[in-house]
Formats: sequence, C-alpha cells, structure tokens
Amino acid sequence: MLAGWRGRGIGAALLKALMAEAARRGMRRLALSAQTHAVDFYARFGFVPEGPEYQEAGLPHQAMERLAD
Repeated sequence: MLAGWRGRGIGAALLKALMAEAARRGMRRLALSAQTHAVDFYARFGFVPEGPEYQEAGLPHQAMERLAD
C-alpha cells in the first residue's frame, strides 16, 4: 500500500517544507533518525551521518544532522 506512494516526490516535498519552516523559526541545526536504507535520500538534502549505526524498533538506523548555511 505505502510502496505505491514511493517515488512521487511526496517525501521530498514534506522534508523541504519542514526545512523551510525550521529556517523561518531560526533553527540552525536539524537532526533526524533515518532508517539506513533512506540515508542517501536525506543526504541529498544536506544531512550527514553522525555516530555509528544503531538498532531502533528492530531496524538499522543512522543519526543524521544538517547545519543551516
């Protein structure tokens, strides 16, 4: 069901909107917990891995952060 929504740009649009709102509020550092299969997606928006991979809810995750320009 959810797989049918992948590749339509919805995730990118949501992330861009969140990043714009964070900038509007003056937030200079954004942090997230990405499932490892999605690291490249977040990297396209300037997020970089921080620390080692870890398990969350039985799935491999990577902490990532982005600093405002």
